[in-house]
Amino acid sequence: MVAETICAPPPHPLTASKPCSSCRNLHRKCDKLLPSCSHCLKRGYTCTYVSSPAEQRRTNNKQIIQQHQQPIINSRNFKQNLTKEVIFSISENQHGGTSRNRHYWYQYHPYSQQTTYHVPSSNREVHHTNFHPKRPHLLYADPNQSQIQHAINYRFSATQTLDIYFKFTCLDLPLIERTKLEFIIDNQLTSDGNNGISTYTHPQQPLYNQNELEKDLAVLYLLQAVSLQQAGRFYDTLDSTEQDCLLPQHLFQLGNQLISKYSDNMDSMNLIIATKFMADYLLGEGEKNKARTLMMHVRDKLQPHILNLASNTEHDQQQEWSMQNCLDNNCTEFSHNSRQPNQNSSSDLNFVTHFPSQHFVTAMLLETQLRYADIFFYEEERPTTFIFDEFEALSNRKIKFSKSKLFGQAATSCTDISEEVSQKLIQAIHVGMKCFDSIFTNTVTKRNTILFLMAHLYGRQIYLEILVNSKVRNLSEIMRVCSDIMELALTHTCFPYLPIVATKGILMAISLRFNYFVEYHAKTLENSTVRINFSDDLKILKNLCHRFKLIRNERRDLVKALESLVYLQQEQTPAAVQNEDTLLGNFLPLLDLNRDAAPLLPEVSSKLDNNKNSKVLEANNYPRWTLGHHENFSPHSFKQAVREVLENSELMELFIDEIAQEQIMIKENAKNVTENSHKTQQLLLEKRLEMANKIIALSKKHKDISGLLEGESFKKLVLTEFEK
Repeated sequence: MVAETICAPPPHPLTASKPCSSCRNLHRKCDKLLPSCSHCLKRGYTCTYVSSPAEQRRTNNKQIIQQHQQPIINSRNFKQNLTKEVIFSISENQHGGTSRNRHYWYQYHPYSQQTTYHVPSSNREVHHTNFHPKRPHLLYADPNQSQIQHAINYRFSATQTLDIYFKFTCLDLPLIERTKLEFIIDNQLTSDGNNGISTYTHPQQPLYNQNELEKDLAVLYLLQAVSLQQAGRFYDTLDSTEQDCLLPQHLFQLGNQLISKYSDNMDSMNLIIATKFMADYLLGEGEKNKARTLMMHVRDKLQPHILNLASNTEHDQQQEWSMQNCLDNNCTEFSHNSRQPNQNSSSDLNFVTHFPSQHFVTAMLLETQLRYADIFFYEEERPTTFIFDEFEALSNRKIKFSKSKLFGQAATSCTDISEEVSQKLIQAIHVGMKCFDSIFTNTVTKRNTILFLMAHLYGRQIYLEILVNSKVRNLSEIMRVCSDIMELALTHTCFPYLPIVATKGILMAISLRFNYFVEYHAKTLENSTVRINFSDDLKILKNLCHRFKLIRNERRDLVKALESLVYLQQEQTPAAVQNEDTLLGNFLPLLDLNRDAAPLLPEVSSKLDNNKNSKVLEANNYPRWTLGHHENFSPHSFKQAVREVLENSELMELFIDEIAQEQIMIKENAKNVTENSHKTQQLLLEKRLEMANKIIALSKKHKDISGLLEGESFKKLVLTEFEK
């Protein structure tokens, strides 16, 4: 039997798509066999095939797909590890006689100032502290790493920014609920990015779609940008070229992109709030025209929510909105409440009214905060009446100066005020600020708020503007007010978070003090007994320059002059004194101080020269608006002072009467403090609630809806204060 042998066909050889590198370099025909062509195999060459661009693209695409197909980290574990230390490892391959692998690693906490390095050569850990590159005594966060740290620890970083806003930046009037912002942060951390937003529901807004979330997200981004801008920048320098990499700028761009997406539909209240935050940020960055335009746009969008209220209040509404629910929850939108408020509750405001718009409270809060920007711009927009307009804006249009009582039939201008009118205005401001301090800031906790700081800065700013624009300028009083402003800025804990709209008085005080030193020092150099230490002025001015580009650009020359002047003052040598004159002669033409400057009066300067014990600048003589324990509150003279300058003094007279009664009650119970302390607190609570009810009744009489809201808010604050 013959065995049949079946021969299998030879396998098909593998070939490459292109010739090998050796054949291509020698310009020879290549058979493209894999793994080595015949020419290279015969001669012992290394056969290398270079992949085509199409093959490289296919390989890269496969790697990208594999990376995306890796298991996603559990969101719950991700949330738990958000604030833990992050460890990075770097492997460095070195090729030589033997291949070895050196492994470096370092770890850091994103909000810690120490970084730990592991060096393999010494097998030890090295701790390094990040210092400022230009000022070694200052710790800082590198702005290039700030965005990375913010992304890695997003919840922790965003929560800290919310703390800044709700404690300082919101001015005790938050425009959006914190629960809503925290919900947005949770949604960003848990969303997979595949349009899964519609599966999430907000407790107060069940239909929470993609568009609404993006609008709220724009508010969150811009809120963080404004808060970080007011809290201070990462770089402690005046160089404006280092701004582009900052985290506030990055957050502002994100919010701006979302707002531009819905620019055709700006009726949403969230977009109005976001636009207001955008205007605040642009003002700090030096874009005054853009910021003012956006603020006017916001005010136009708020008018339908405010103006339609008066015409629709008397009509029956299908829904009932509770102001008490709004004030209890610190929210800005009225929550629908079908039940009646509890009449037996001690904290019930007993105020339920009909509102045609659920965004009315938000609109009123926005209008209140826009008034601070009006005070900032009024001097440029209304140069002849800006002092009167600022005072009216500060009182929310409730208190207005009567120009007919002040000027009669003469032309009304605040740039040339007579001595008699100046005294009347100053007396009215003193009465108003004493009432404010006694009613709203009678405790230490309220004094440590940014609203207290802003109110006193605004009051002293208007007071200073009246003194500067008077025909007869009292130099000693001007310097006292300037020193008082400096003391407020130096000692108050909320000054590092002061918004730019409240910095006008501080900048004016610094300019006046410098101008006073220039003129007074030049005339009385030999017999000068009054010296001003400009170290505090320079410290405050630099703090504002580091936070706001607008101040940095407008006051750059003043910063340089103060730096040189402080340096020469520290020398205390005859040569330094001589250089002081040269310095002032060089810098004075560069500084535009005539607008804020008060010329030195000859009679005042002679008095200062003759009085060697002059105490113009001593802290004990600063003007105080706080009523002392032994100070008499004279209601008759105060009423007479406000009647002479105000159009309608009914509200101010109400405040004066209530404060006078409180002062009498406190003096009667001052003898037995320990026995009657609880009784005094109860009587004071009753007086404050009675005052709030009178404010509400007066607002109803004049059909002032904003006054109703302010009266109810005041009652809520009183109840909260005495419960503590």
